[in-house]
Amino acid sequence: MFGMVSLLIRFTVSSKPNGSFTPKHIVKSLCFAIPGSPLLISYLPWQHPGELVLVVFSLGINLLIGVVLGVIGVLLANRLLRKDQGDVSYSFLRKQRDRLGAFLDEANDLIQSVDAQGNYVYVNRSWCETLGYSRAEVNQIQIFDVIHPKQHEHCKNLLQDLESNPRKENVELTFLTREGDEIYLEGSIHMQRDLEGRMLSRGIFRNITQRKKVEREKDAADRKYRLIAANSNDIIGFYRNGELTYVSPSVERTLGYLPDQFRELDRMKYIHPDDRELVLAKSLERPTGQEGHSPFEYRFRRKDGTYCWLEAT
Repeated sequence: MFGMVSLLIRFTVSSKPNGSFTPKHIVKSLCFAIPGSPLLISYLPWQHPGELVLVVFSLGINLLIGVVLGVIGVLLANRLLRKDQGDVSYSFLRKQRDRLGAFLDEANDLIQSVDAQGNYVYVNRSWCETLGYSRAEVNQIQIFDVIHPKQHEHCKNLLQDLESNPRKENVELTFLTREGDEIYLEGSIHMQRDLEGRMLSRGIFRNITQRKKVEREKDAADRKYRLIAANSNDIIGFYRNGELTYVSPSVERTLGYLPDQFRELDRMKYIHPDDRELVLAKSLERPTGQEGHSPFEYRFRRKDGTYCWLEAT
């Protein structure tokens, strides 16, 4: 059967986010539909949002061939549309990724993403500067090359826990720099899939190395003073923020109270009434110089009810 026939082909453009279809795509469909055949394809405005109507005119060829060629042309046009959309989407996502990367590079915190095999997918500039690695070197190492060996087992257990509880807060880790120095970090880790479907662990950490150093020095000083106090006949006490946190064992020999009992006392009530005003004034006095308060004497009630004269500095 030869003659002029027309075929109305209607399909929904489902992949186009804004439901639009440009003449460029029609031209492309023409290129695929008419080679070798006297075909003319035109397009009409769509009747509903996101719906395009293509009219295929088959001139001087068999109806079946015209239908086939017309359908092929429409399908190929739709495929090109999807490809163009994919190119646009990929370009958009790449720009967004680059902007996000620039933003994260300005952060002071150490930020990292690690895949299921322990490979680094992303680290920010602060991470590189703190640990001494270049971005090229990061591609050659894994997470357990950076974590301190004493924490390997802890980190393996942590990653297993993340499978059931995908977010962990207040995580403390010890990393090693490229030169082998210890860096103490505190932060959060959570599991998340990226656009490619890979499961990644993402960590955001702050550097607490200086804080840890101060804490270690303070603990060492406390141990030293407690050792001295334990072997002294004097009653030695440590105050922190106005609270008696330690008193030497000699308090039992002198006043009859165990150290823990003495710390729990309302001690002002155990001071002789005639001496309370003096002790209160000295406790409010701001010490000057390295020697602190000048020595003063007062009476304190022992556990047996008698009073003992003490000299305090």
